[in-house]
Amino acid sequence: MTIIEATFAHAPLARPGPGLFQRAIQTIARSARRRRTQRALGRLSDQMLQDIGVSRSEIDSLSDSLAGGRGDTTRIPRGRAAHWI
Repeated sequence: MTIIEATFAHAPLARPGPGLFQRAIQTIARSARRRRTQRALGRLSDQMLQDIGVSRSEIDSLSDSLAGGRGDTTRIPRGRAAHWI
């Protein structure tokens, strides 16, 4: 048994993270989800937005949160209102 084999025989198997290509695809998909959410919320009237507890000024932050970005996730609607998004 060589030194390399002996070293890896006792080392726990580490799961590699996503590669560059996977991260790029994830970023593109996240951006697409964000844009779709922004368009959908932007089409709603102010009254409908008020009904689900969202103001027009929160659309960008909320769409970022829903797409998996770094927005404020405390503003994600829960319950019945969540089906609008």
